[in-house]
This record gives sequence, C-alpha cells and structure tokens, in this order.
Amino acid sequence: DLLFSDRSIIDGAAHPKVNNNIVGTMFPTYFIEMFENILHFQKSFFDIYIYLPIEFPMYSDEVRPNDELYRQEIDNEILRLLRKHVANFYTVTGTVTQRTEQLIQILHHHV
Repeated sequence: DLLFSDRSIIDGAAHPKVNNNIVGTMFPTYFIEMFENILHFQKSFFDIYIYLPIEFPMYSDEVRPNDELYRQEIDNEILRLLRKHVANFYTVTGTVTQRTEQLIQILHHHV
C-alpha cells in the first residue's frame, strides 16, 4: 500500500511554535509538545519523509500570507523537527523537473 501526503504532523508542530516565536504566545507549551509527541509516534507509520527546502519564490494568493520571514521560519522549524525526530529523511532540491526525477528515484528505491 502506498500513501502520499504533502503534509504531516510536522506542519502541525511547526506552525504553532513559529507563531509563538513571531507573534507571541498564542499556543500553550503543552499543545506544541503534544504535536511533537504525536510526531514521534506517527513517524513509525511512514516509510520515508522527503524535505523540499525553499528554492522558489512564494506563490501569492488569498489563502497564504505573503511573508518570506514567516515562510523561512516555518522551513527552519520543519527541518529542526525532521532532524530531531526522523533519523532518515531525504532532501530533494533543484528545479521542478530535477525534484521530480529525484522523487522518482527515491520511490523506485523504496517500492
């Protein structure tokens, strides 16, 4: 069985922590720790994690705020959480085509 997800509990853990750092305490510490505990448990259900660092300009729309500092802080927190909780993750970089080729290679290696 294959399950692909563009989001995981890592996002849920990263956003409250960054919001607290930038805006001020919006989320209690126990709430952020809960997400990290869930991540620690959840990682055993995934075979691979793939990290895609920021390499392209942000797409501006009505949903996402166009804030590069916030975007970079979220990216930094996601990478910190991966390093802390996921022993083996892949980093995929380059153009969209290069990233696609790397993803295909990674999937062929694991399937």
